[in-house]
Amino acid sequence: GFLGQSYIKNGRMSKARNLIIRALRPETREGKESKNSFKRAENLSLLAELHKSTGSLENMIAVYDNLLTDNHFLSKSNDPRFLSLLNRAAWNLIYMREPTKAEQVITVGASYFLKNPEKYPNEMIAYYNAMGGIALLNKEYKQAEAYFLKVKELETKASIEIPPYLLFGLGSTYMRLAEYPKSIDYLEKGIKNHRF
Repeated sequence: GFLGQSYIKNGRMSKARNLIIRALRPETREGKESKNSFKRAENLSLLAELHKSTGSLENMIAVYDNLLTDNHFLSKSNDPRFLSLLNRAAWNLIYMREPTKAEQVITVGASYFLKNPEKYPNEMIAYYNAMGGIALLNKEYKQAEAYFLKVKELETKASIEIPPYLLFGLGSTYMRLAEYPKSIDYLEKGIKNHRF
């Protein structure tokens, strides 16, 4: 996990690749394959990050497709650690302009939490924020506004300071809706609160 991320951030791609490949080899104990779904998903996610860092974007998408067809992994979708991985994957796909796959990834990750949203405010914040990003990418600006305002409501309810990413999301949405005073207000707040 951390060592692989450090290698990637430090530009040591071959070391990162070797570490990830070694980690993805199936472990065998007494002839049975050990299934540590989270560790495998974490390593696949790291492999996707490696592909992203080296510009192999089609390979990055293929890794995410692999995750979405892994039934053992999908059966663990009620674990917040998996939602965190899937949220990161969804944002990578949003940035790659793959909104359909991004929505599929984040919906799989949030399906359990959507059944009990009051019990999982942080997970719902991650879900609605990603859905806002997807709607923005799909040019569904009113829908993006609704998702981002839901995030704002949940964060306010939880007494969390509104983070810059949300302010930028709302600012971008209002700019596209031609609501320029709102856009400027949110973007200025986002810049003021963002640590560059």
